[in-house]
Amino acid sequence: MDPAPAPTTPVAPPAHESSAAAVPVVPAAASVGPLCNLCATGLRLSLPAELLTQSSCTHCLGVLPHADSLARALADTVREEVVAYDAPSFAVEIMLPRALAPRHTVYVERTGGYIAFEVRKEFAKSAVPVMEEVLGKTYSAEGPLRLLLAITHAETDAPIAARVAEARRPAKRGRFEGKGCKVDSPAPSEPEPLPFPPSTPTTLPTVGACTVRRDPIRLGGRYLKLERHISQTLWRIKGQRKTELSVAECVSFGLADMTQCDTEIGFIAAGREDADVRMLGTGRPFVLEVRNARKVDGIDPVALAERANTEFAGKVQVSRMCVVNKDEVKQVKDGEELKAKEYTCLVWAPGVDQRKVDEINALPAFQIDQQTPLRVLHRRPNLMRPKTVYWIRMEPLREGGPLYRVALETQAGAYIKEFITGDTGRTRPSLSTLLGTHADILELDVTKVALEWPPARKSQHSSTA
Repeated sequence: MDPAPAPTTPVAPPAHESSAAAVPVVPAAASVGPLCNLCATGLRLSLPAELLTQSSCTHCLGVLPHADSLARALADTVREEVVAYDAPSFAVEIMLPRALAPRHTVYVERTGGYIAFEVRKEFAKSAVPVMEEVLGKTYSAEGPLRLLLAITHAETDAPIAARVAEARRPAKRGRFEGKGCKVDSPAPSEPEPLPFPPSTPTTLPTVGACTVRRDPIRLGGRYLKLERHISQTLWRIKGQRKTELSVAECVSFGLADMTQCDTEIGFIAAGREDADVRMLGTGRPFVLEVRNARKVDGIDPVALAERANTEFAGKVQVSRMCVVNKDEVKQVKDGEELKAKEYTCLVWAPGVDQRKVDEINALPAFQIDQQTPLRVLHRRPNLMRPKTVYWIRMEPLREGGPLYRVALETQAGAYIKEFITGDTGRTRPSLSTLLGTHADILELDVTKVALEWPPARKSQHSSTA
């Protein structure tokens, strides 16, 4: 409800006047400029009728008197795009002309105007019902459909944009003149103070750039990678694919067409395995993030998983697919670095006797120091990473070796290949140094990611083929 008009607040006299003459002076009505009735009421300024305007308001630039028509123009601009979404409600953020903030400040400082009055809130009161009518959807601050709408006023926006561009321009470097005398670049000029009353606008606000976006839809689950030479995400080098398939493509199969999203589906996993490493056991937790989906009502996570399992049978398998929320996604990201992981690998280690094998199997948990491996040094910083090996077990495939099946559990983020080989001394200790011979890794599988995820759902059932 609009507050009742109040008399103009007195303005203090200039500082140079004597204290004896310090009597509050009320500015002449004409000195505050023409205001619309909504701004005069909201600022709690009392003006004669001849200074009330329905268009050329020096405070809101005409935004409030023309709120209904502006709201209808905004809604018409995005209507065709909005109706393509099956979202029942929308949230809206409206950007108003840049000049409104400094104009409000000067009215508060020079006339004692009511500081809590906001053009944005007053505009929303009128605009939202009109937009609901035009768009055929209800407004909700938590609505999944996000409208970012802009109202511009070229007459006052242009000078502000020019000042901002000038402020962002890099300063010229100082130059030297004469005998070593440095001449510094002039300091940037301060913006001129806004005159009062501000200039009366001669044009009306118009609709600016508008965008429509839907909040991401997130699907979580676990995947198995049953074949080698499948990358986790699309792997290209110089425009050429390095693997025929990726896990991300398999688990999201058909999802883009189903949701009519217009951007690439995001893929998040609790860690990653190399393309030549299988992911076995109960699988690795993952999240699919579908951005700006137009259709979500028909999404069936279990059916999606079954579809992927049929299409990529024997290669990639999906289980426990369900809808997850943003907070639950954080658990996956934390699990990438915090949860333990188990592995099995086929190792070639000549000249190892059973006594050495028994010593390895009896080791308690121990720490290794891993310098960034040479094979990833081109894309990761050269750091020393301490990691823990919780246990390790060696078993010869046949008596006397040299092939061994090695199982181990480590802290997340440990480089297993480099732990086996030593990576020319960049991992210390390594299985090679512990055995006293050069060990090489022939095959590697991840067998367990110790993260209970995704959270159980009442309607969730296994979608493993």
